[in-house]
Amino acid sequence: MSDLESCDQALRVSALQRAAGYFKVARTMPVAYDVGRGFDRLAPALAILDEAEFRQVETDSLRGAVQSLRRRLARAYGRKDMLSAATKFLWLMHRPVVVILDSQARAALGTPDGDYDSYLDHWYEGFASNVSKVREAFAALAEGNIDLSLQSVSRVLSLRLRSNRTGS
Repeated sequence: MSDLESCDQALRVSALQRAAGYFKVARTMPVAYDVGRGFDRLAPALAILDEAEFRQVETDSLRGAVQSLRRRLARAYGRKDMLSAATKFLWLMHRPVVVILDSQARAALGTPDGDYDSYLDHWYEGFASNVSKVREAFAALAEGNIDLSLQSVSRVLSLRLRSNRTGS
């Protein structure tokens, strides 16, 4: 069980804070909207994530959950949009289902900024057309010959997608 799934609220908030720092989305969530209002840092975001619509996310409900969460987080933190944070937070809870929005992958896929539906369609298409390469990467991982940091995986995916689009 991850700290985010714990019954201990302080542990859960701490886990979300660490993840938001790691994913570099905490900086997009002004402190004035949580600590400034007497809440623990990111406690309002955790309260939103705890709502029923975000507890059960499946492939067929992913798009709607991301759209709803991005709007809810944006309202809670006085922002126009929080798509990146929404995909990353949902991924923490539903890893097998959620595709994180990555700006480098989005650029490589050529999808419009903020259009998660288009990003997802192109991401699935790119993944499907590279299944053998993904299997090779997993084999290299099993042998310990691959860097699996989020940044590294994102860069590799971006380069692969760019080369597929340009025919190189």
